[in-house]
Amino acid sequence: MVLNYDFGLLAASEIPFDGPEGASVFDGQILRVPSPAAGGVDYTLDLTLISSDPIIFRLATYSIVESSVQSKLEQATALYKESIDPQTVQMRCVVCHVQGGLAGGTGLLFTRSSSTSITTNFGIFSQFLDSRDTRRTKLLDKARGIDHGGGVQLTEGSVGYTQFEKFLKLLLEYQAGV
Repeated sequence: MVLNYDFGLLAASEIPFDGPEGASVFDGQILRVPSPAAGGVDYTLDLTLISSDPIIFRLATYSIVESSVQSKLEQATALYKESIDPQTVQMRCVVCHVQGGLAGGTGLLFTRSSSTSITTNFGIFSQFLDSRDTRRTKLLDKARGIDHGGGVQLTEGSVGYTQFEKFLKLLLEYQAGV
């Protein structure tokens, strides 16, 4: 594939060097630019020097840089699988929040541990939140025992509460497109 995109140098200034990470590298013939972004996508560009007077580079190759940052949904899902479902939902919530349980008439009915329970229960939280911060606050209040027939399930400031709060925040941010 012939690209033939040429770039001229109109102006230049010295950039203080803080270290090699993320820096462009020029070997006398090829200028590698590691991560310019366009349209929300990061690229790596290799520009070949085709003229030194005036300075002109030609796009030789490019590639999309895969993001190593997890999306809000990926972070929420990982946190849910690792700690929320096994340590909160399965150990506390399903005692009452199941079909036929003491909280069987509420809007939050979970599935006991099974091959599909993580996906099902994650979906129940997602559907309940429905992009509303007031719903997140309600869940956190209930976990602390505020207007909750099951009393305190997670103490504010505890590891379990902090993880639950983080999970709900990530899920809400995902739903809101943040």
